[in-house]
Amino acid sequence: MAGTTGNDEFFMKELQIPQTVLKRLPSEKELSRIARKIGKEYPLLGIDLGVPKAKIDQIEMENNNNTSNVIFQILLEWKRSHYKEATILNLLKAMKENGCDLEGVPDIFTSMQK
Repeated sequence: MAGTTGNDEFFMKELQIPQTVLKRLPSEKELSRIARKIGKEYPLLGIDLGVPKAKIDQIEMENNNNTSNVIFQILLEWKRSHYKEATILNLLKAMKENGCDLEGVPDIFTSMQK
């Protein structure tokens, strides 16, 4: 990621998330907090992140449809199976494209660095 794209600029300028944060992998604690911000759009978000629908269905069954935990497990699966692409930037891009509410999201990633 030598330069920045328009999307990168949005996250850096509008959401005030430093590029160094955008490039790194999210921690499990950050994924847990993000999971609480994602709503009913989570199946499409998971698919956009590259988690197969069958895996999402399996996670739902294993977690008794407990939405927050299902989302957290989907995000963990994404991080495990797409390790090189599992950056905060790619997660935020997918969230934005799927209509997730990004309000308060920058605080999750920037406050954890302090």
